[in-house]
Amino acid sequence: MSEVTKRAAGLAALALDRVLPSRNSERVGVLMYHRTAPTTSVDANDQLNVPPGQFRAHLLGLQELGYNFIGIDQLINWLNGTTELPDNSVHVTFDDGYACTAQFAAPILQELDIPATVFVNTAFTGDSDAFPFDPNRSRYGDAGVDPVNYRPMSSNELHGLIADSTITIGAHSHSHSNFVEHPEDFDEDIMLNTKILREDYGLESIPFAFPYGVVRLGYAGGELSRRISVLNVTCAFSTEPELIDRSDDRYCLGRFSAYPFDTPRTLAAKLNGWLGWISGARQLLNRG
Repeated sequence: MSEVTKRAAGLAALALDRVLPSRNSERVGVLMYHRTAPTTSVDANDQLNVPPGQFRAHLLGLQELGYNFIGIDQLINWLNGTTELPDNSVHVTFDDGYACTAQFAAPILQELDIPATVFVNTAFTGDSDAFPFDPNRSRYGDAGVDPVNYRPMSSNELHGLIADSTITIGAHSHSHSNFVEHPEDFDEDIMLNTKILREDYGLESIPFAFPYGVVRLGYAGGELSRRISVLNVTCAFSTEPELIDRSDDRYCLGRFSAYPFDTPRTLAAKLNGWLGWISGARQLLNRG
């Protein structure tokens, strides 16, 4: 989806949110971030990089709008029916395991006492180069960008996040591969991912997020959700822009992407359920 389309969808959700009641009654929203690095000339238009100041503004703005940030354990207990959550509950997640999450996002989360989950690709922990799936990979070095902006986090940085009471570490596959094309590799890859997190980092309860995560393209849901349900993870997240209901499949939970052009108001419109409604309506119209 292009940036123009994403902006338009966010603004349409905001327009609906201003005139219609929230659709999030007794449901929970989850936000998805990737990079939180200072903007450079290389990634000025990177839709997956929310600079630290903007990230902090997102969190503070949502708090001012009445949102309550919850931890992953609270979410899972709510799915199990063993606890209730406050109205307007939201959880924050990060994909991939970028060093900038440890360097820039974690201190903000600590300062504001906001819990979050970081989903890590263990094959790349400690690498000095950018992730192989980063579209700007070949440009950072030539532009003199500080490696902390784009490299995977180190083992020490990952240990530091584990020691942080506001952060939960989750699995995001070992290799971040395209398992639609190679579903036979999925089980082995995820078992290696969780084995490393358990044996090398001492983790026990591990949530999961699907790489790429789009259900309609086969990156989550269906066979992959069935496979992950027996691989000893607590829950699994897609990238579908949907609120979470207690009756949802816990191995295909929705999340809303947070972009650098988002404001607290557009994020609130997503979390109030209108972006998911727009996405669903658009898919129905396209089928017609």
